[in-house]
This record gives sequence, C-alpha cells and structure tokens, in this order.
Amino acid sequence: KDVYNRIWEGYAQDTWQVSPRLTLNYGVRYMYQGVVGVTNNARSFFDQVNDKIALPQNSATPTLPVDGNAAFFQAYLPYFETTQSIGLSTHYMRPSKDYFQPRIGFAFRPSDGTVIRGGYGVYYNFNILDFGMWDSLNLPFGSNSETASSKLPGVPTAPYVPDITFADPFGNAAVSIAANPTLYSVQPDIKNARIQQYSLTVERQFQRNWMGRISYVGSATRNLPYFEQDFNQPLVQIPNTPYQAQRPYQPWGTIYKIRSDGGAIQNFNQLQLEAKRRFDNGVSFQAEYSWTRSLDNVEYVGGPQRVAFPNLDYGNSTGISTNRLVFNYLYELPF
Repeated sequence: KDVYNRIWEGYAQDTWQVSPRLTLNYGVRYMYQGVVGVTNNARSFFDQVNDKIALPQNSATPTLPVDGNAAFFQAYLPYFETTQSIGLSTHYMRPSKDYFQPRIGFAFRPSDGTVIRGGYGVYYNFNILDFGMWDSLNLPFGSNSETASSKLPGVPTAPYVPDITFADPFGNAAVSIAANPTLYSVQPDIKNARIQQYSLTVERQFQRNWMGRISYVGSATRNLPYFEQDFNQPLVQIPNTPYQAQRPYQPWGTIYKIRSDGGAIQNFNQLQLEAKRRFDNGVSFQAEYSWTRSLDNVEYVGGPQRVAFPNLDYGNSTGISTNRLVFNYLYELPF
C-alpha cells in the first residue's frame, strides 16, 4: 500500500543580552502532524464505542473493501459500519492542533570563573506511521481471520503424507473463519507524547586549568503510547467461566490497541557531576558521574497488567542505569 503523511513545523526565537553578565534565549515552536493516509482508503478501524469495525466509506451501508476478505466480511457483516454512519470523515483519525512548544534559557555569570545556566522547554514526539496506519491495515481481512485444520485423522495410515506444507500451507486443510478473531486498533485521537525538559547547571573554573560542573537534568513526559496492549481484558475474572466469555468486546478475541489515553507517564531526574583538567604539562583528565532516577508505567510493547489501573505498574524504567561513572585521561610520555 502507498502510505503518506505530512507534518508542518514552524518556530520563532530570539536572544537578548540583558547585560554583559546575563543572556536570555527564548522562543516558541509549533508542530502539526497530519492524518496518515493510504491509497484507496484500503484500511479499517475498530470503533470501541459501538463495538464495530468502521470502514472509511462515504455511504451509510458498508461494502466489501478493496482486497478485503469476502468470507470474513459476510460472516461478520452485522459488526461492520461506515465512517459516514458515525459522523466521521474517511480519515477517521483526529489529530490535535494544539502542539505549541515554548522554550526559554539563560546564562548568568555572577563572577569571573563562574557560570550558571538553565533552561526549560516543551517538546512533542513525532508519531511513527505504525500508530496510524499499519495497525488499521491489520484488521482481520487476511490470515488473522482464518484458521486452518488438517483433515488427516489422528492416526494417519502409511505412508504418511502431510496435507499442510510450506509449499502449500493450506492444501486440503479445512479453512474456516475464526470464531473470535484478533483485532488491531488505534486510538482515533491519539496524542503525540508531550515532554517537559528542564535543567540547571553551575560551572566553576579552579586555578588555571581545572573546571568543575554540577547539573540537574529532568523531564516529565505525558501521553506516552501503550503499544499493542490487549484492551479486551475483563476487569474482574469470574472463576469457572471461559475467559472469552468474559471479554467486554464480543465476539472478538484479543484487541491489540495503540493508545495514549491510558495514563502512561515517565518522570526522569538526573544529577551530573564533572571534573576536568585541561591538557597542560603533558596531562589531561576528565571524570563524569551521574545518578539517575527514572520512573514510568509503560514498557516498550504491551500495556499495564490491569488496563484500568496503570499506576500499579509505576516503577523503575527498563534499561536505565542508576549510577554511571566515566573517566578518561591523556598522559604524554616524557621522551
């Protein structure tokens, strides 16, 4: 499929030297990421409100899409609707237009040899095409909607010849529409993750060639995406009842959803220390230490263990070290 997406960005910034010792930087950036499109609207969406599959069609009655699975379409016809019938455009997705990103920073020199720097800014992530396109194309119009079962008996007679092979994966197998197909869904008004970043640094020169630095760096991120989380989970499981019967959205099985409305957050705080000796008399040295505290409630793939209680997963971020020490040096041999 031919996929396309457009993004517009603009910014304005200025620098003001208030005095020989104080400089301000400030500005604002704006971003708008348009709807991800696909040729011929060959896609579909899961309408969570009506528990139906919405087809991007300008008609009241759904018809089989291009490259659609006719057998699946007929089997689940009562569960199809069109975007027109629910009052939406064929784009279905509804991007936000409120992505203003203010920035401000300063550099202040209270005395010779000492500099204080700080800054604050708001940033928005770019949503990759997977968020708005691939998951809408992967709704059950292909292999996800069918199951294949061998027609051979449990104990086939010799010589044994399989009827399902790599060359002919279906062969003489009985192919049927899945009773509880898997769906892939994306939040129609999914947000771009919003990151607030802030920092404060103090640098001091000691003697002639030594420098020390202490910095605080932090960020607070909101609207992080849950990537392919099973949204069709029962809030409370009932003993001795089939799991499928407890799913809130029927007749579907797992519903892998990409969403930003589930309260996925990250809070990042870091202390940085640095000591540096400039190259002099054949020796230079640099050492940096950082202490990091990063907490979130979202993994790379999936979602919270309980959909309605995302903060139960709030804890240390995966793959981020708490302590980190790095140093390097140069020594010029005296010959």
